[in-house]
Amino acid sequence: MNATAMLDLRQIAAAERPSRVLARFEALPIGGWLDLEIDPQDLAAVGPQLEALWPGQFDWQALTGERLRLSRKPAAKSGCCGCCGGGAKSNAVA
Repeated sequence: MNATAMLDLRQIAAAERPSRVLARFEALPIGGWLDLEIDPQDLAAVGPQLEALWPGQFDWQALTGERLRLSRKPAAKSGCCGCCGGGAKSNAVA
C-alpha cells in the first residue's frame, strides 16, 4: 500500500464504516496516512476504537469540508526494557 490512500465513507454502509477505517489504518505503514471523507458521527464512532487499539499512534488533521487525514505514528516507548520483570506480571508468590 502507498503511504497515502483515500477512503470515501459516504459510499459505504454506515454499519461497515468503523471496521473499514480500522482495517485500512492497520494496513498503513508508520508515517503513512489515510484521507477520509467522514462526517462527525463516523469520527465519534472510530476515534475511541483507534485509541483503544493504537493508543497515541495516530493523529487527525482537518483538510477541507468533511475530509480528514488520519496519520499513523510509531508506538511510544514505555521506558521499561522488561529485563528486570518490572513491566511484566508475575504469578510467583513471595
